[in-house]
Amino acid sequence: VYLSVCLSAVINISIQTPSPEDLDGKSEFFLLCLVTGFYPEEIYIMWQVDGGQYEEGITGEPFRTGDTYSVTSLFTVSKVDWDNGKKYNCNARHASQKNKVKYSWNQ
Repeated sequence: VYLSVCLSAVINISIQTPSPEDLDGKSEFFLLCLVTGFYPEEIYIMWQVDGGQYEEGITGEPFRTGDTYSVTSLFTVSKVDWDNGKKYNCNARHASQKNKVKYSWNQ
């Protein structure tokens, strides 16, 4: 019996940032990273601040969207760091890829 496994390598990563109104009066908030278009569901999400050490966020369970999976990850950011222009990266590593896919957001 021959079993073929198709690994999807078209991974899309985006980061949702808060509006200025959402930040009003807050000392910290979450960035939301959305990773879509991967199969199978095993994926590893890590965050970086200013290209430093990898840090874990709060990553949910992958959910199926058609033939592929999606997942979200939240990362806590201090308003002081945000105002100082720190750069935030959401990184995803999947079995279908040898290297990480990285999405960077910088205000």
